[in-house]
Amino acid sequence: MMHAPATRKKTWWIPAAIVGAALGLMLWAHLEETFIRFYAYAFLPVLATILVAIWWVTTLDLPGANRRSLLFGGLAGLFGLGLLLGFLFRWDDTWGGTSLIKPTWRWSPRKEDAAAALPRTSAPKKMAGAPPEGLLRDWPHYLGPGSDGTMRGVAPAPDWKAHPPRELWRQPVGVGWASFAVSGRHAVTLEQRGQEEWITCRDLVSGDLIWSHRDPLGEFAPAMGGRGPRSTPAIRDGLVFTQGVLGRLNCLRLDSGKRVWTREVLAELDAANLEWGKSNSPVLWKNLVITTGGMTGTSPLLIACEARTGKMVWKSANGAASYSTPALLPLGGREVLVYVGQSGVTGHDPATGATLWKWDWPGAFPKVAQPQLAGKDRLLLTASYGVGSHLLDLSSGTPVPVWKTTRMKTKFSTAVIKDQHAYGFDEGVLACIDLASGKRLWKGGDYGFGQNLLAGDLLLIQAEQGDLALVDARPGAFRELARIEALQGVTWNIPTLAGSYLLVRNDTEAICYQLTLAP
Repeated sequence: MMHAPATRKKTWWIPAAIVGAALGLMLWAHLEETFIRFYAYAFLPVLATILVAIWWVTTLDLPGANRRSLLFGGLAGLFGLGLLLGFLFRWDDTWGGTSLIKPTWRWSPRKEDAAAALPRTSAPKKMAGAPPEGLLRDWPHYLGPGSDGTMRGVAPAPDWKAHPPRELWRQPVGVGWASFAVSGRHAVTLEQRGQEEWITCRDLVSGDLIWSHRDPLGEFAPAMGGRGPRSTPAIRDGLVFTQGVLGRLNCLRLDSGKRVWTREVLAELDAANLEWGKSNSPVLWKNLVITTGGMTGTSPLLIACEARTGKMVWKSANGAASYSTPALLPLGGREVLVYVGQSGVTGHDPATGATLWKWDWPGAFPKVAQPQLAGKDRLLLTASYGVGSHLLDLSSGTPVPVWKTTRMKTKFSTAVIKDQHAYGFDEGVLACIDLASGKRLWKGGDYGFGQNLLAGDLLLIQAEQGDLALVDARPGAFRELARIEALQGVTWNIPTLAGSYLLVRNDTEAICYQLTLAP
């Protein structure tokens, strides 16, 4: 006598547990406010769907062989889909600071190849045209005159409806996350065009290309983060100093772009490059230009060369470099060269490179933000990737922690300080913290992983997707005062505020605005 097959009992608690676990992990990641939440949003729903589908197939009222065929056929289909996507797309770009890789059609042209066709100069041009209108001030190196992201004595008019920024010029540029340095009417930046690294000088007023210098770059293609140079030039005494993404340190004449000297820093130190390339900017101190070493810690952490000749003057003790730029800060009654390396923060004598003190700050992830002076003999250190931000007291001559917080997690940017409050990005959202306690006072304005400057009582915000905004730099509450559309696409480059001239760029385009200044 034939019997009908028994109906398979579905254990519904299993899919419920899978979905519940996915939702719980997503909620945890959201509340933790770390970069992990973007991966949780993107992948946990997909993983939960696959696991529930597997459960559903294994509980079908089918013979075992059929269930196995259906299960392995589905898995093979997923594997085949992965191979197809790998054939159709390349994965050399990201959606932004989330670190999620952005698919690009494999046959679409690369940005750096398109940039190779941009205009070039065969000989330096003379700057022509009317003299600059409004106020022109130098922004001679990374983060401006004070190396702290602040333009003192100058602030934009806060009402951009009545006084909108006036676009002076808009020009295509090569690939990279470098920013502009400005001296007089010379605006200098770095770009990648094809397989060359360019140093370009434009007329701040007209945008005309005045001169360009080219160096071979070869293939530099990190898995995430885009291609091209990442640093800001430094300008002084008619000379331009640049740090290339592969470690080339150049000194050029500001008026012509003619090379004075060059050093292949990483090759000379037999040091490995950082995973996403050299990102620090050159630092000028008296007669020296100072830069950083390699990734592994088996070479000097810092080196200094004579600015006019390139001759090596000193090497510091060995250490693993990071993506931060050394900072010259007044601490303990003297000028100290402070550097945030991969595993700690060190203070050095800028004349000799000798290590004065060290504070251990371990972590496998990158450290990018600058150390900021936060009152007499106090340092603010900020970072992302779960390592926490810290305030250190150095009044005793050695670093003593004051507080730690996870409420300001600067990933690619540096917080700015005004009246004992720090303003900066907390995983893509602007925030204000009290320097006395580390308490976060407000958080608002989703600008992505952008950049920020301080001018008067205003924060000038470069949003990650290209918008420009003005935010009130006050601890009471978040208040956006103005916003305009500027660039399109991922923008990690730091704005340059040269008086009333505002320069912004990303990896495809640069714009110069004329701002109306507040009285």
